[in-house]
Amino acid sequence: MKNWKRNLLVGLVWGLIFFLWWMADFYARNWNFKLFSADSWSYLYHEFIGGWVISETSDWIFVLVLLLSVPFFIIGWNIILKVKWRKTIGGGLKKIWYALRRFWHSLFGKNVIVGKQKVKYIRKKSHKKQRPAPLNISARAMERQAQQRANREFALQDTANTMPTPSSFGGGMAGLSNAPEMSTGNSYPSFLDDPDLENISLDDIQLPAREPLEEDIPDILIKGGYQVIANPQIGNMPVDFVAVEAQKIYVLSFDNEAGDWLADEERFNNEDPLWFSESSHRVSPIFTFVRELKQFAERLKNAGVSHEVVPVLVVKEGTIINAEDMQKTWDEMKIIVCRTHLGGPDELPSVAQAMPAVSASVEISDIEKIRNAF
Repeated sequence: MKNWKRNLLVGLVWGLIFFLWWMADFYARNWNFKLFSADSWSYLYHEFIGGWVISETSDWIFVLVLLLSVPFFIIGWNIILKVKWRKTIGGGLKKIWYALRRFWHSLFGKNVIVGKQKVKYIRKKSHKKQRPAPLNISARAMERQAQQRANREFALQDTANTMPTPSSFGGGMAGLSNAPEMSTGNSYPSFLDDPDLENISLDDIQLPAREPLEEDIPDILIKGGYQVIANPQIGNMPVDFVAVEAQKIYVLSFDNEAGDWLADEERFNNEDPLWFSESSHRVSPIFTFVRELKQFAERLKNAGVSHEVVPVLVVKEGTIINAEDMQKTWDEMKIIVCRTHLGGPDELPSVAQAMPAVSASVEISDIEKIRNAF
């Protein structure tokens, strides 16, 4: 019997509810008959032996409920087995849990749990509550200079508290000329004290743009020893490059969606996994990519090509803010995630770093079979 453990567990729970709770309570309330008492059944047996005649309506109800209890139990058991309890209850609880977590995050900016991955997602402060950085000064430099200023002020206060009085020099006020010159040991740029910096408009602030990672990907693949097919159509999904070697086929697809994305690859309630940004969401490009390539691998197998198909997602414009936490999941999905141009974060390898070394060159006949599978 398929899923016999589940069927027995559901039957046990349903039996406890039906017989031990409802039916026992029904007989106890109406006839003071204890369903699981030997004395009650012994009394009923002696009544039948003594010539008990079923004439009252209540007596008929007593007997009919007793006779129909087993068929009703079996019918109810069969109906309950058709309900997917784990998906129904678990899915509902999971939705409630996610809603509460998102609500908590929206109020306090705490950590968010998406699927099984814990993501540190901190709400950004409003620019109205932050003083803009001066031109050509990075945030780390400003933080370091602010710390130096705090150390300088602390040193000045400490020196003022321990400064000797004029009489302690033995020469009155004249002795001050012989006092050692104070030094805080900290230096800071003098332009930070410029009051005009506070009057700089936000429109005048130009933060340095992120340096793009420029890579000639076709050249990288060709020099690496791959046979390259550009812009093929695989199923319903256009891809950018297919790099073929003797044992594997690497399919490269660019993700051109800009913005900061929170990735999740776990399906919820039979729905496709989603990636979230601050203003929108979309179906995981990795999930769609892997699904299309499974069908492509089947067509290759039918065409007599035994190469392993490896998806390679190249993040070109956006940033996956939880890439480090998702790396284990991507490894289990057997997909390579890398970056180029403005893609991020920097922890992701570039295309040149991510592409493995070629084991051997592919046969020309296999190239033709692969082209025909598109």
